[in-house]
Amino acid sequence: MSSGVCIAERQEERLGERTPSSKEIKVLSETGFDQVSDMGALDDLPEHERAYQSEAETVEDKEAEVKHDEDDGIDWVLVSRKRRMIERALADGSTVGLKMAAVEERGLICDDYRRLVWPRIGGVNVYETSPRPSLAEIEQHAYYSQVVLDVKRSLKRFPPSIAEGQRIALQDRLVFMIMRVLMKNPELHYYQGYHDICVTILLVLGEEVGFLLVDRLSCSNLRRFMDKTMARTADMLEHIYPLLGHECPELRDFLDRAQVGIMFCLSWVITWFGHVLADYDTVVRLFDLFLSSHPWMPIYLSAAVVLHARDEILALDCDLAPVHSYLSRLVEGDLPFEKLIVHARQLLEEHPPSELQAELARTRQRDEHARPIVAARNRGRLWRCARFAGALVAATGTWKGALTVAAVLFAVWYQAYRKNVVHLAWF
Repeated sequence: MSSGVCIAERQEERLGERTPSSKEIKVLSETGFDQVSDMGALDDLPEHERAYQSEAETVEDKEAEVKHDEDDGIDWVLVSRKRRMIERALADGSTVGLKMAAVEERGLICDDYRRLVWPRIGGVNVYETSPRPSLAEIEQHAYYSQVVLDVKRSLKRFPPSIAEGQRIALQDRLVFMIMRVLMKNPELHYYQGYHDICVTILLVLGEEVGFLLVDRLSCSNLRRFMDKTMARTADMLEHIYPLLGHECPELRDFLDRAQVGIMFCLSWVITWFGHVLADYDTVVRLFDLFLSSHPWMPIYLSAAVVLHARDEILALDCDLAPVHSYLSRLVEGDLPFEKLIVHARQLLEEHPPSELQAELARTRQRDEHARPIVAARNRGRLWRCARFAGALVAATGTWKGALTVAAVLFAVWYQAYRKNVVHLAWF
C-alpha cells in the first residue's frame, strides 16, 4: 500500500459499521452530514453499539469537546464522519456526495477511498478497454524521448522507501501510460509537467484505471495545456491578476510595477502543484480538490497562496528579481493548505471565471485603444531626443562625446517607456 495508507483503519473496530437504510442515504446525499438522528436508526443497533453511537453524536454536537489524538493530532471524530459520509455516498452512487467529501476538510482521507472515488468523480468507466500499443510503436513516437527524459528526472515523486527495482518498474509504467494517452489522442501535445500529474494518478490508481482517468483529464481539465503552443495557458494564467485586484488592489499594483508576470505560478497550475510540493499527502489532497472542482480551481488556489503571503510580498523591494525569487519559492514553505482551500473555494464562488474573463477582456480593450496614443507620444519624445543630440554635435563639434550622451538619453528613455508604458510582457 502506498504512503497514503488509510488512517481511518486504525479505528475500524470503533466505528460500528453497518449498511445504512435507503432513507438515511437519501438524507445524507442531500445534506452532506453523516448523522441521521430522527429516523429511529439507533433502535436497529445492538445495545453496546447504540451506546457508542449516542456518545459519538454527543461529542460531535459539542465542538469544543472534540479531542485529538495525542500522538499525531488527528481529529478522529472528523475522520469517522468523513469515512461514513464517503461510504454512504458510494453505496448511494451519489457523485455529488463524493465530490462534497473530496473538497471538504481532509479530502478523501486515504488512498483506499481514492481508488474508489477518483474514477467516479472523474467520469471514468473502469470497464472501458483501450488497445495497448507495442513497444516499437511507442519508441517511434515524436514525444517518446522527451517523456523518458522527464520521467527519469522525477525520482523525488516516487516513495523513497520502495526498492530500486520497483521504482524502475513504476517509471516504465508511467512512460507507457503517458504514451498511450498521446497515441490515442494525436491532437494532444506533451508538455513538461504533464508527467507530474500522471505519476500521482499512477501511484494511487495503478496503470490501467490511471490511464483511463488521465485520458479523460487530458481531453478536459488539462486540454488547454496540451495545445501546440502555450498561448491559451498564458491567457488562463493572466486571470490571476484580476482576482488579486479584487481581493487586494495594493498587492496587484505592486506585482504589476515589479513586472513579475505569470511565470511564477506556471508550474503550480499545469502540474496541479505536484512538481513543487514534496509531501505526498498534501499532493493527493489537492488532487481530491481539483478532480471535484471547476477546471480553473488551480488558478484560484494559486491566488489564495499569493494572498496568504501578501504582507511578506509587499515588504520586498518592488523589483523583478527579489519578487520573482520569493514567489517561486513560496509553495516550498509550510502552508496551511486546508485554510487555503477554503479561501480558494470562496474566491471561486465570489468571482467566477466568466466574471474574470469579462474583466480581463475590458482591460485589454482599453489598453488597445490607448496604445496608438501612447506610441505617438513616445515617437515625439524620441524625435525631441534626437534633435537634442544633433544640437550637441553642432554646438560642441565633439561628435564622440555628443553621441555618447545621445546613447545614454536613448537608453533612459527606452527603460522608462518599457517599464511604465508597455504592459505586454508575460515573462
